[in-house]
Amino acid sequence: MNTHKMKILFALLTLIVALVKATVINERDATSSDSTYITKIFETDVYKTPAVIFFGKFNGEIVRCQKDQCEIFHKANRTDSIYSLHISGEYIYAGLFSGDILKCHLYTKHSCKIFYPGSRPTPLNTPVFSLTSVRGHLFAGLDDVSDGTIMMCEKHQTDCRPLHKLRNTPVPALTQIGDNIYAGGGGMKVIRCSLTLDHCTQVYENSDRKKVTMGIANMDNVMYLLEHTGVLWKCPRTFNTITNCIHVYLNTNGGYTWTMVAFNASVYVLGGMGICDVNTGNCVSYTNQKEFRSMAMVYKTHHMQSNYKEEDSCQDVQCELVTYYNENERAAFKVHVKDGRLYNANDSFVDTSDADQGKTGPAAIFIMAPEGKIFLSNHHQGINTSSFLAGNPVSGAGEIVVEKGVIKKITACSNHYKPDVELNKQVIQSLITQGYTEPIVLDMCNEIKN
Repeated sequence: MNTHKMKILFALLTLIVALVKATVINERDATSSDSTYITKIFETDVYKTPAVIFFGKFNGEIVRCQKDQCEIFHKANRTDSIYSLHISGEYIYAGLFSGDILKCHLYTKHSCKIFYPGSRPTPLNTPVFSLTSVRGHLFAGLDDVSDGTIMMCEKHQTDCRPLHKLRNTPVPALTQIGDNIYAGGGGMKVIRCSLTLDHCTQVYENSDRKKVTMGIANMDNVMYLLEHTGVLWKCPRTFNTITNCIHVYLNTNGGYTWTMVAFNASVYVLGGMGICDVNTGNCVSYTNQKEFRSMAMVYKTHHMQSNYKEEDSCQDVQCELVTYYNENERAAFKVHVKDGRLYNANDSFVDTSDADQGKTGPAAIFIMAPEGKIFLSNHHQGINTSSFLAGNPVSGAGEIVVEKGVIKKITACSNHYKPDVELNKQVIQSLITQGYTEPIVLDMCNEIKN
């Protein structure tokens, strides 16, 4: 594609974004400077109810919603559109139009702080179009004038650096699938990169160069690509290629579609019709939903039992000192699905045959984070189910038995969280979303030892 055509593509994309943003701002100013779409402030703990969704808005606010009930989670000091949202453990990251990245505590309103000052000391005008996290690192897809850049940041400290540049295209889509990072751009390009970004290969491109990949999601070894016009493409992944893509969904309400999320064994699209479940075709609308630019979803969670508070710093000789891990440290315990089986951080089969003794024999302890990532450890000395997320709420917990990557049983044996089978059903949903295909036995824990 020559430089002249690429300049036309970027001018078109910039114009569309500017027009939508101007329309939203004018609509907001015509009513009220406050969030008039708020219908009811949450009266209960939102994180104990299912299907919580965060939205990033063009005016810089972040709201969190359950069905038709929404509240302001972050109120911006200036209009700086929230182009991307990403949840990792107890934190939510927000990528801004200015190039800044915010980091907020998932359970605390108005807690957002500047994580990466991309707009300073001098404005760079490099919008953070997309975010994902891998092995303790945050990756950001940027629009760097005519080229796109993938930037890597250390989560536990503000240390960000560009690692890979995509020629003649921004990076509006970025996600981890297995042991690779996939980036989407103009011309419906899809780039597959190693986790270190030292090797990247283009695996797909559409014949219509005006199309833009706004979202990438993976389920059951099928990749979904979201086109900016609302068209969704379903592409079987064969080894290292993407082929035979077919159209499966169209946003017939017109307008732009902004992003897509694979969650709870389904795929959700944010666009002109609100949020649409691709599997069922059902859509949920929100008042003033045209103000929404990005979204992220979390599973239902349980809080840790109050009697375990401060266990990471206890001085009593009768208490057990438990190690708490930060975002970088816990990466060593994360597991993922590849080829239908469970793999550890070293990319080997998960196997609990040499694990410490659990309730029903050798078993690993595990938790699921609110976004669906799973962490486990074969060894329990000095750590507990509370260790992985540093005592924060979890969306699943207990013990797990695995043989050569195949899950034999999941139990609710966690005295710290006291989960039930219903909570741990979410773990199965997350595993299905990641591509796990074997049947799983869920069980309660009659005598809690953990």
